[in-house]
Amino acid sequence: IDLSNFDTSKVTLMYHLFYACFSLESINLSGKFNTSNVESMNRMFCGCNNLISLNLSNFNTSKVNNMDHMFTNCYIIVSLNLSNFDTSNVQTMSCMFYMCKALTDLDISNFDTKNVETFEEMFYDCLSIESINLSSFNTSKATNMIQMFRGCEKLKFINLSNFDTSEVTSFSRMFLNCKSLKSLNLSNFYTPKLENTSWMFSGCEQLNYIDRKSVV
Repeated sequence: IDLSNFDTSKVTLMYHLFYACFSLESINLSGKFNTSNVESMNRMFCGCNNLISLNLSNFNTSKVNNMDHMFTNCYIIVSLNLSNFDTSNVQTMSCMFYMCKALTDLDISNFDTKNVETFEEMFYDCLSIESINLSSFNTSKATNMIQMFRGCEKLKFINLSNFDTSEVTSFSRMFLNCKSLKSLNLSNFYTPKLENTSWMFSGCEQLNYIDRKSVV
């Protein structure tokens, strides 16, 4: 699909735009495709399971507040360019990269997550990712991290030292089946509202060290 001549400068909603376009292999969203007034992109590419790559570097997402399930079930996508994403108003990123099984590299170091309230299943079954840079993540408003990294079987390293978990109520299945993780630094986790840690580290076959000295 070539949408480079679409003038979308007045569009405010793009949710489900390409939902379940199972056979779509290529989308041109350059040119006049303008997202500067868009407020919701949830499930925008959900189910595009024949897309191999997406270049969204021209997207202006400064007004977007919802990105949940945005790339869910993009099974074979290997490249995502989100380098210019402004996520400062986003409130939910749940299931954003859910089942992106072939994604090997994901640069989201520019993400501003200060208003995000839920990260539930954000990287669920991202089977091929070996590391994720979350150094820019502000999680001070987050209440839900359920299954956030579940099934990231090749994930070898993740730095969560900047995570603010003071509002989080559940870590259930957060690292379930992260089979390649060998250590985790959770020393800054402060969890006065935590209610559920069920299956949090289940299936972490190589995990032999957890720094948790500051965990409440």
